Amino acid sequence: MHASSSFKPLFSLPDGLHYLNCAYMAPLSRRVAAAGHAALDRLGAPSRVPASDFFDPCDEVRARFARLVNVTDPQRIALIPSVSYGMATVARNTPVTAGGNLVVVEGQFPSNVHVWRRLAVERRAELRSVPAPGTDGGRAHGWNEAVLAAIDERTAVVAVPPFHWTDGSRFDLEAIGGRAPPPGAPLVRRRPPARAATSKRSAAALATAVPPSSSTARRRSAQCPSTAAAPRPTHSCVPATSG
Repeated sequence: MHASSSFKPLFSLPDGLHYLNCAYMAPLSRRVAAAGHAALDRLGAPSRVPASDFFDPCDEVRARFARLVNVTDPQRIALIPSVSYGMATVARNTPVTAGGNLVVVEGQFPSNVHVWRRLAVERRAELRSVPAPGTDGGRAHGWNEAVLAAIDERTAVVAVPPFHWTDGSRFDLEAIGGRAPPPGAPLVRRRPPARAATSKRSAAALATAVPPSSSTARRRSAQCPSTAAAPRPTHSCVPATSG
């Protein structure tokens, strides 16, 4: 059996339709849709929703995501309502001094651009948007080389995706992260959209070095808490809905 035949029944897509536009919006699987419907049905009788429901499912998500990204302590996983919210939290807790620079790539998803543009203005820093090379072949390789060349001793933040959301160009995050000057500029990576069980639009992830002065990371959300009171992690992985 062809792989596509085994996965097609998991979705409610019409027969004969081969949907490829997941960069716009990924389809919900039948299982995810059922979970969403069940959650909405429960809200019809709020008395049947105990206080533990605000916390236990979040802890389970943290534990599973921690295993997925090889994080030993699930309490270092923060749950946030959107990528924009997460980026703003990271930006507000990232030291950037006047004369420094922040590196992004041209045409990057807006939620990973606007916050850095604003931060650059506020801190009198330079926002370096690295354009794609005008080549007929080897576009990703050339783009990676350009990003590496844009990083110097004044780089405060490198914010790039694993894959560019418009053309799929792959960025070598290991090489880019290794180029950051000591003690290491924060590397913020945004995963391309992928439909998640509890998201309204799509799931994303960030990985970044969070300064020890972070107060936002230590707050507990009233609905889906982030118990990030542990010592400063080298990297914090943050699943979020896109936006």
